[in-house]
Amino acid sequence: MKTKILILFLALMALPMMACAQLIYTTNSGAITITGFTGSPVNVIVPASTNGYPVVNIGSFAFNGCYSLTNITIPNSITNIGTYAFDNCHSLTNITIPASVTSIGTFAFANCFNLTSFIFPNSITNINSAVFYGCPALTNVVIPNSVISISEGAFSDCGLMNLAIPASVTSVDGESFYNCFKLMSITVAANNPNYSSLNGVLFNKNQTTLVLFPLGQATTNSSYIIPNNVTSIGAGAFEICTSLKNVTIPAGVTNIGYEAFDNCTNLTSVTFQGNAPSFGGYAFGNSYASSGLIPATVYYYYGTSGWGVTYDGLPTVELAWSPQINVSASVPSGGFSFTIIGTNGMSITVEASTNFVSWKPIWTNTMPATSTTFTDAQWSSYPNRFYRVR
Repeated sequence: MKTKILILFLALMALPMMACAQLIYTTNSGAITITGFTGSPVNVIVPASTNGYPVVNIGSFAFNGCYSLTNITIPNSITNIGTYAFDNCHSLTNITIPASVTSIGTFAFANCFNLTSFIFPNSITNINSAVFYGCPALTNVVIPNSVISISEGAFSDCGLMNLAIPASVTSVDGESFYNCFKLMSITVAANNPNYSSLNGVLFNKNQTTLVLFPLGQATTNSSYIIPNNVTSIGAGAFEICTSLKNVTIPAGVTNIGYEAFDNCTNLTSVTFQGNAPSFGGYAFGNSYASSGLIPATVYYYYGTSGWGVTYDGLPTVELAWSPQINVSASVPSGGFSFTIIGTNGMSITVEASTNFVSWKPIWTNTMPATSTTFTDAQWSSYPNRFYRVR
């Protein structure tokens, strides 16, 4: 391996003349990696080749601490941008990543205080940890359908306001958007089959619209309903959501991660629709009894299990469950049927009416499980018949 100095010409913004700047590079197996720089470059054009060899990598720490750099042009020969490659390039405002780049290392653009937008090429499949950590001016990011994962802290302390996550993404790690104070909405593609596993810190501080899952309508951050097919709430998922007041957690959730609702200082109620999930330390901590504030109340339904007088330090209240009729009714040979959803051991009564005024009980039963089927063999004897469950 040989290390050489590559002489490039670049414009110094304050001077009407061309000045000479130097990039340091190494040659290995016929390929060149940019490893450093000398001087105070402002506008850099990285060549596609030099001395007959292709320039394929911008190495780790290559431009780290280059405070003067405002623009850089990267050729189509580059396939990899290393870790911390542009870390602390405080003046960098614009960069275009060609489709040849397949990997961008951790902290590659961390602390680029003036970087305002970034478009990932279709060649990127993973957004690595802390790639844009500490980029407060970064308000616009485009994530293509090629991306399948977003790693921990990828956009921590950024200025993002709105973000669309494509259907290709299968995982978002914890604290991916931690301390994104301006973040107003995150939308996951409605055809994403994996959205129940997106469990990172997607919301923080002052967000006004929380759209992590395809709910069909925007949901303000004072109240949040988690979709029914979610099974786990990741560590720190709602940490420091200071405007969050109410949240409903579906029956399918079996685990709540470490500090998932930590420091949600205005949270007043958490309603669980199923059994008590396991939880990591301080899942609802540091905002309530431990700090002397009025704790939120945990509500759970009769017939569910695992509950005590407190849940992670929060007081609990049992609720009666209102039975629901499944809209998937049918007409088998024995009569008109529909499914009733409730809790095991619940007493239920089906009432019928022909006019919505006079109701008559026609069936009383005890739920043998969380659902049961009612069949009305007399339904065809009436011109109209309506049902309700009590």
